[in-house]
Amino acid sequence: MAITYLKSADPRPEVENKDIRDIVAIMLANIERNGEAAVRDYAEKLDGWTGEIALSNDAVELHVSVCPKVSRKTSALPTPISVALPRRKRRRWANAKSR
Repeated sequence: MAITYLKSADPRPEVENKDIRDIVAIMLANIERNGEAAVRDYAEKLDGWTGEIALSNDAVELHVSVCPKVSRKTSALPTPISVALPRRKRRRWANAKSR
C-alpha cells in the first residue's frame, strides 16, 4: 500500500540546521551546568510559563492513570518528574482527580 502524505515541509538549508543544532547544544549545556534554574528560565522565556514544573508522586500517579495503557508501556518516566505542562492539561488532570 502506497503512503500518501497530506503535507510536506520544504527542507531547511544545511546552514540553518547547523544553527539549530548549535543553539540546542548551548541550551543543553546550560541545563547540565545550571540544572532546574536553567529549565525554569527557558520555560519562562520560550513558553511564558512561571508555574510549577515539578510534579508530586501523587500527580504522576494521576497522570499515569489517565494515560492509555499502550503509552504507559512505552514511557519510563522518573518520579518526581519535571515537566512544564500546558495550563489546560493541568486543569483537565486536576478535574479528573476530583471525580
